[in-house]
Amino acid sequence: MTVVETNYEANVLANNHCCPQQAPDTVEQQQDDLILLTKPDSNEAFRLNASAREIWSLCNGDRQVTEMFSHLRAKYDVPDGELSTALLMTLDQLQRSGHLLAPDLLQTEKQTQVLDLSAITYYVINLKEDHDRREHIRSQLDSLGYKYQFVEGVREGTKLNGIALSHMKILQMPELKVPFAILEDDSCFVRDFPAQITLPANTDAYYLGLSKFGIQVPGQLSRSAWDNIRYIKYADNLYRVFNMLALHAVVYVSETYRQAALDIVKRGLAIRGIEFAGDSYYAKLQTSHLVLAPRQPIAYQAEELGGVEFATRKPLCEEPAG
Repeated sequence: MTVVETNYEANVLANNHCCPQQAPDTVEQQQDDLILLTKPDSNEAFRLNASAREIWSLCNGDRQVTEMFSHLRAKYDVPDGELSTALLMTLDQLQRSGHLLAPDLLQTEKQTQVLDLSAITYYVINLKEDHDRREHIRSQLDSLGYKYQFVEGVREGTKLNGIALSHMKILQMPELKVPFAILEDDSCFVRDFPAQITLPANTDAYYLGLSKFGIQVPGQLSRSAWDNIRYIKYADNLYRVFNMLALHAVVYVSETYRQAALDIVKRGLAIRGIEFAGDSYYAKLQTSHLVLAPRQPIAYQAEELGGVEFATRKPLCEEPAG
């Protein structure tokens, strides 16, 4: 297997010197094959399965996250992206539940960049016959003063296959320069969103649009895709997503991510043919690239235009994560 190291993984894993430590007031209890973590003043229990228990056992206050990753990598035959996802999410959940002392777990990137949403080009996928959608998105972008270009959508195979081919058509355009955004023409911008967003310097993509649908991730028992988004808080109003199915409004921040997205679409089309659904393959990229999103969507898919507004207008989480 070829190991692909991205800017994000190199930063958070290889250079993460945080030494997570088990909280001294946490009590461990055995229940069948699980370990329950409790606090003396709480009736709630945090359940550890076998993989989480392994990570918990490494949190002795002396072992850095980078060493934990190396230990697990040598022990388990799991792709780096999946392993890093499991490690970071488990540590994040343990920290939020109060069972882990892990200052600066994610904040290893000190350099930042400012993404100016008014200064990038928006490439809008639209079929010529969809006049209402075209005028809808044109009116919004004109009122915002944003630069945009319509790209004729591809109609081939299933609807999802056509959408994937349309995204690929844009990603192959020679004039592309990051950062840029791809919009599907049922996108609708919310009111009063920030035009400038401060991002870590190693950000690969920023999702303007959210979704409550997510692909199943390793170690997850539920097969349901609804309300299945896995994420961790990265900074104020910035969340790293791992499995979100949302392509209607995405800013491509790094050239590395543009190329990775293009490659994975080509690979998916070669494997699945006309049954290919691009958003599921893009979601898989989120385990190996730094893909960030706001808590509240900046753009959703409008129901009046046939979009899944019920799933794309909801916040990523009901309350800001701790």
